[in-house]
Amino acid sequence: MSTGAQGEGEPQVPAGYTVPSTFYRVSVKALVFDREDRLLALQNQDGSWELPGGGWEHGETLEQAMRREVREELGVEIDRIDTATIRPCVGHAAGGRYPWLKLAMVVELASHDFSSEAEMNVTRHMTMAQFRTITMHRSDQCLQDNAELLWRGRFG
Repeated sequence: MSTGAQGEGEPQVPAGYTVPSTFYRVSVKALVFDREDRLLALQNQDGSWELPGGGWEHGETLEQAMRREVREELGVEIDRIDTATIRPCVGHAAGGRYPWLKLAMVVELASHDFSSEAEMNVTRHMTMAQFRTITMHRSDQCLQDNAELLWRGRFG
């Protein structure tokens, strides 16, 4: 909503008034488990960790967003996405401009031969106990806070 000239039918916002934001940055996150029930995480340049995935762009379906993000970050394709396992969480960091809505779901990768040209720095599969102790990126903290939900409802 702008505070400048407004068209007919638009609500009038007085100068100097700020409309509270209802904006959430929506991200998709891949829950990639190995045969030992360990979850794949990526380490960033700053040493923090996050799950593979990223922003859901306008005009994309959920599946398109997940496939694009995994391709960008790991350099591999996805065989299967299980949308029945979606685990939503909302996070907000102190000083953040807006909250994050994370939609994490179980995926199976076509390959674990990650590309050296992909965006990831370091990858590691970890147990739930290990996942709970790492330093998560602030935007993925809500996922770590709900770790037990991430391990629930995997592919049968």
